[in-house]
Amino acid sequence: MNQSIHLYKQVFHLIERYQEQHFSLSSEEKAILHQWANASADDFFYSMSKGRILSELKGETPNLFQTAPQPALLFNVNIQRLTPEEMHQSDFQIAYSFATCPFGELLLASTAKGLCYMVFIDDKEEGLAALKEEFPSAKTIEQTTSFHTQAMACFNPQRISEESIHLHIKGTDFQVAVWKELVKIPFGKLSSYQTIANALHKPSAARPVGTAIGNNPVTYIIPCHRVFQSGGGIGGYMWGTTRKLAMIGWEFIS
Repeated sequence: MNQSIHLYKQVFHLIERYQEQHFSLSSEEKAILHQWANASADDFFYSMSKGRILSELKGETPNLFQTAPQPALLFNVNIQRLTPEEMHQSDFQIAYSFATCPFGELLLASTAKGLCYMVFIDDKEEGLAALKEEFPSAKTIEQTTSFHTQAMACFNPQRISEESIHLHIKGTDFQVAVWKELVKIPFGKLSSYQTIANALHKPSAARPVGTAIGNNPVTYIIPCHRVFQSGGGIGGYMWGTTRKLAMIGWEFIS
């Protein structure tokens, strides 16, 4: 197991323990957190507390670690829908690659027009099988494209890019509309399922919004991890709520 994988797994274990009633950290565990997040344990765990989440949803929480004005978005995302007609063309091809980010191992895939798939995986063979099941008519080749490289650069919070990230993703009109709202949520900030529904002028559609969020094909870049229940509850996350908490904590203090 490489060092970065071992590190994030240790952090995930600490987050799971954090939810226990009598939680304390050894000096070694505090050092692990500092190495991963470059922050104290108190600051890191405050970032995922229900109080902070509720305050954030109400627009009351300043970024305690902000020393200078930050842009609302670190990168622009352009979403284009991948149509059934495109997927059934005889020359439809998807390039895929594997990578490791601060939150786990990833499988990335792209068409000629943009990133179409980026998910966390536990096993490469199982991940690749799921990709082929998602795109059964595609010819798949293992190749790192510029879309993959660009996507991985998004895990550097110090990087601000004026270049748009191009996504070429399949989904219904409603799903794509929801995902387009998600990419408007600023780095380090949170929103709620109800807020997204309101933004779509469908205030009674919070539950369908949640379903669409759960079908997000491009993790992190479409930031479904930034969406919580209006009452401060974690809600769901396709790749595990522990990872969701790790992601919002890391973003808050970055």
